Amino acid sequence: MDSKDCLFCKLKNVTENIVYQTEDLYVIVDRYPMSNRHLLVIPKQHSPVLHMCEDSILAKLLVLAKTLALRLKMEKYNIIQNNINQQLVPHVHLHLVECNSSGSFKFRSYSTIKLSDEEYSNVVKEVKELLNK
Repeated sequence: MDSKDCLFCKLKNVTENIVYQTEDLYVIVDRYPMSNRHLLVIPKQHSPVLHMCEDSILAKLLVLAKTLALRLKMEKYNIIQNNINQQLVPHVHLHLVECNSSGSFKFRSYSTIKLSDEEYSNVVKEVKELLNK
């Protein structure tokens, strides 16, 4: 998708929706939140997926998420980042989602799989080999 057609590239210019911004990032409240405080931390520069985003921007994303959590006094929260899978807008962004006081918020909508010890060992071996090439 070309950045001119990207919703988040357009929203960076809609200042009434921006709750906080820096030179490189802006923050909006999610229109379809998973909790009362569900923020989107979005780079102003278009990158469709994480591995296409500049390292300096990625570092700033996490630092800003930390700053927001501290300033909003979030005690329990999740930081979620999707790449293609479940990514409604193909533009890198973080979801900063505050959990309620009971901690009952769960963002997983998928089930986990149980690996045997042997399967787990095989996956560990495979990933180590791939990362150490």
